[in-house]
Amino acid sequence: MLLLSLGGAAEVSHAANPACAPTQNVFGSYESQTFTTAGMCDWVVPPLAGTVDALIVAGGGGGGGGAFAGGGGAGGFVEKTGITLTPGSVVTITVGAGGAGGAASISGSSAADGLNGSDSSFSTYVASGGGGGAGYYTFGVTPRTPANGSAGGSGGGGSEGSTASSSTTQANYAGAGFGNTGGFSSGLSDKTGGGGGGAGGPGTNGSSVFGLGGIGKISTYISGIPLVFATGGDGGDGSGTAAASASANTGNGGKGASFTNTALPGGDGGSGIVVLRWSTAVQTPTPTPTPSVISTPASEQLTHTGARGNSELFLGGSMLLTGVLVTAGIQIIRRKRAPQG
Repeated sequence: MLLLSLGGAAEVSHAANPACAPTQNVFGSYESQTFTTAGMCDWVVPPLAGTVDALIVAGGGGGGGGAFAGGGGAGGFVEKTGITLTPGSVVTITVGAGGAGGAASISGSSAADGLNGSDSSFSTYVASGGGGGAGYYTFGVTPRTPANGSAGGSGGGGSEGSTASSSTTQANYAGAGFGNTGGFSSGLSDKTGGGGGGAGGPGTNGSSVFGLGGIGKISTYISGIPLVFATGGDGGDGSGTAAASASANTGNGGKGASFTNTALPGGDGGSGIVVLRWSTAVQTPTPTPTPSVISTPASEQLTHTGARGNSELFLGGSMLLTGVLVTAGIQIIRRKRAPQG
């Protein structure tokens, strides 16, 4: 069933989904709710949440496995303000899982490639899962069979000998969506992989040192404190260091596998996150000001306090308007009493 809000934003309800169980924060003049469990859930729009700001981060891609592998690309990052909803309606929220790191294989199998992360979504906005980093396909063979990273929210890094950057598939949403390309590593003797792209910048290419993952993006939507999301995973090298998996609910890419004498797996990508915030301020209508009257034997003076500009005061009876002065939002009207008899 498709529900349309008064503001036109689509709200999709799937009755089979479990109810969401977000974490709530109140800070400054905002309330936020944070959704961290991977999968789909249904959320009932609270009374004050008719207009929300949303942070949507997809799952990060897994790092490539085997040897000299590419880092996983970060999940797509969307930060959209002013989304109009209908209080009391039901909206489906999706938090994407991180992609698994590639297998510890140098046999030529694509199992060494990291997997893409899963999409996260809210209303009509989708953050695309990060691209997986490329694993090392064939070790000790010339020419080697390298691989480029996979396209995704931010692209995954390529393994040693790769020749092209992987692309971003993240929608821009009029400047609210972010993703970047992954790096590659064209030197056949460098023994490094390219870095995965991040929401804030592309992954760098591997050379004599492994490619660095692209930088992430900062958001303050959870509690007002700046937090970084969607950072790309670093490429692997010849150090033999185990590839680190990304932390949950960051959307970061996993690190590519390194190698000395043993093939190693790539690091897993971090799961995504959805954060909604809205203003808790209640708008109080401004009361209509009442003129005050000062009477003298010959005249009355009315002082009307209000906005600067034109205003009208309807005079009744037999009073005559003699002058109007408007200054700094205070309107003073003198009116002369009409002769009696």
